[in-house]
Order: sequence, then C-alpha cells, then structure tokens
Amino acid sequence: MAYLKNYGKRFGFTFLGIFITLIVLTTFYYFDLIGDSLFSFLELFTLTINIFVNSFILGKSASKNGYIEGAKFGGAIVFILLIITLIFSKFRFSVLIYYLIIITTSILGSMIGISKKRD
Repeated sequence: MAYLKNYGKRFGFTFLGIFITLIVLTTFYYFDLIGDSLFSFLELFTLTINIFVNSFILGKSASKNGYIEGAKFGGAIVFILLIITLIFSKFRFSVLIYYLIIITTSILGSMIGISKKRD
C-alpha cells in the first residue's frame, strides 16, 4: 500500500507543479511578456524539470532497478497525457517526440535518484 501511496503522491506533485507553472506561463504569454518560441521552450522545460525531480525522488525511495521505476512512472504520465490528447486534439508526430522526452527524463531521473541513494 505504501508503494501506491508513494506513486500517488509523486503523480499529485507532478501534475500540481505542471498546472501551476503552466498557469503562470500562460498569464505571462497572455499579457505579451513572453513570445511564442520562449513560451514553447519554457513549457517543455518546466514539464521536463518537474518530471525529472519527481522521478528522482521516486528513484531515491526505490529499492532496486531505478530505470524500471522511472519507466513505469513516465509510462503512466504518458498514458494520462495520451488520453487527454486523444480527447481534445489530434495526435501528431511532434506529440510522440514529446512523450519520448517525458519517458527518457523520467528514466534518467529515477536512475540518478537510486544511484544517489547509495552514496
């Protein structure tokens, strides 16, 4: 049960962090404080950092195989985002690259987290 509680907490922190940063970025974009390309970059950057940090923490709590924990965490996030994408928009090739970045970031974060646990 503690395993699911830990995952639920990480999902909650991940999506809450993404939601808050996207509201701030969208507000800045609405008032023309940032441009299109900077908005797109910051959107991807904040998502990547948020997932990396949460998978790092998840990896520190894992007992072994950090890459599997990261793959499960990233896969679950991609699954949720894929459902949202299929409901609200069309699936494009750029979205696939976006999801690969999410899974790779999650795996790397969890692997680094489990290696830092041993130090």
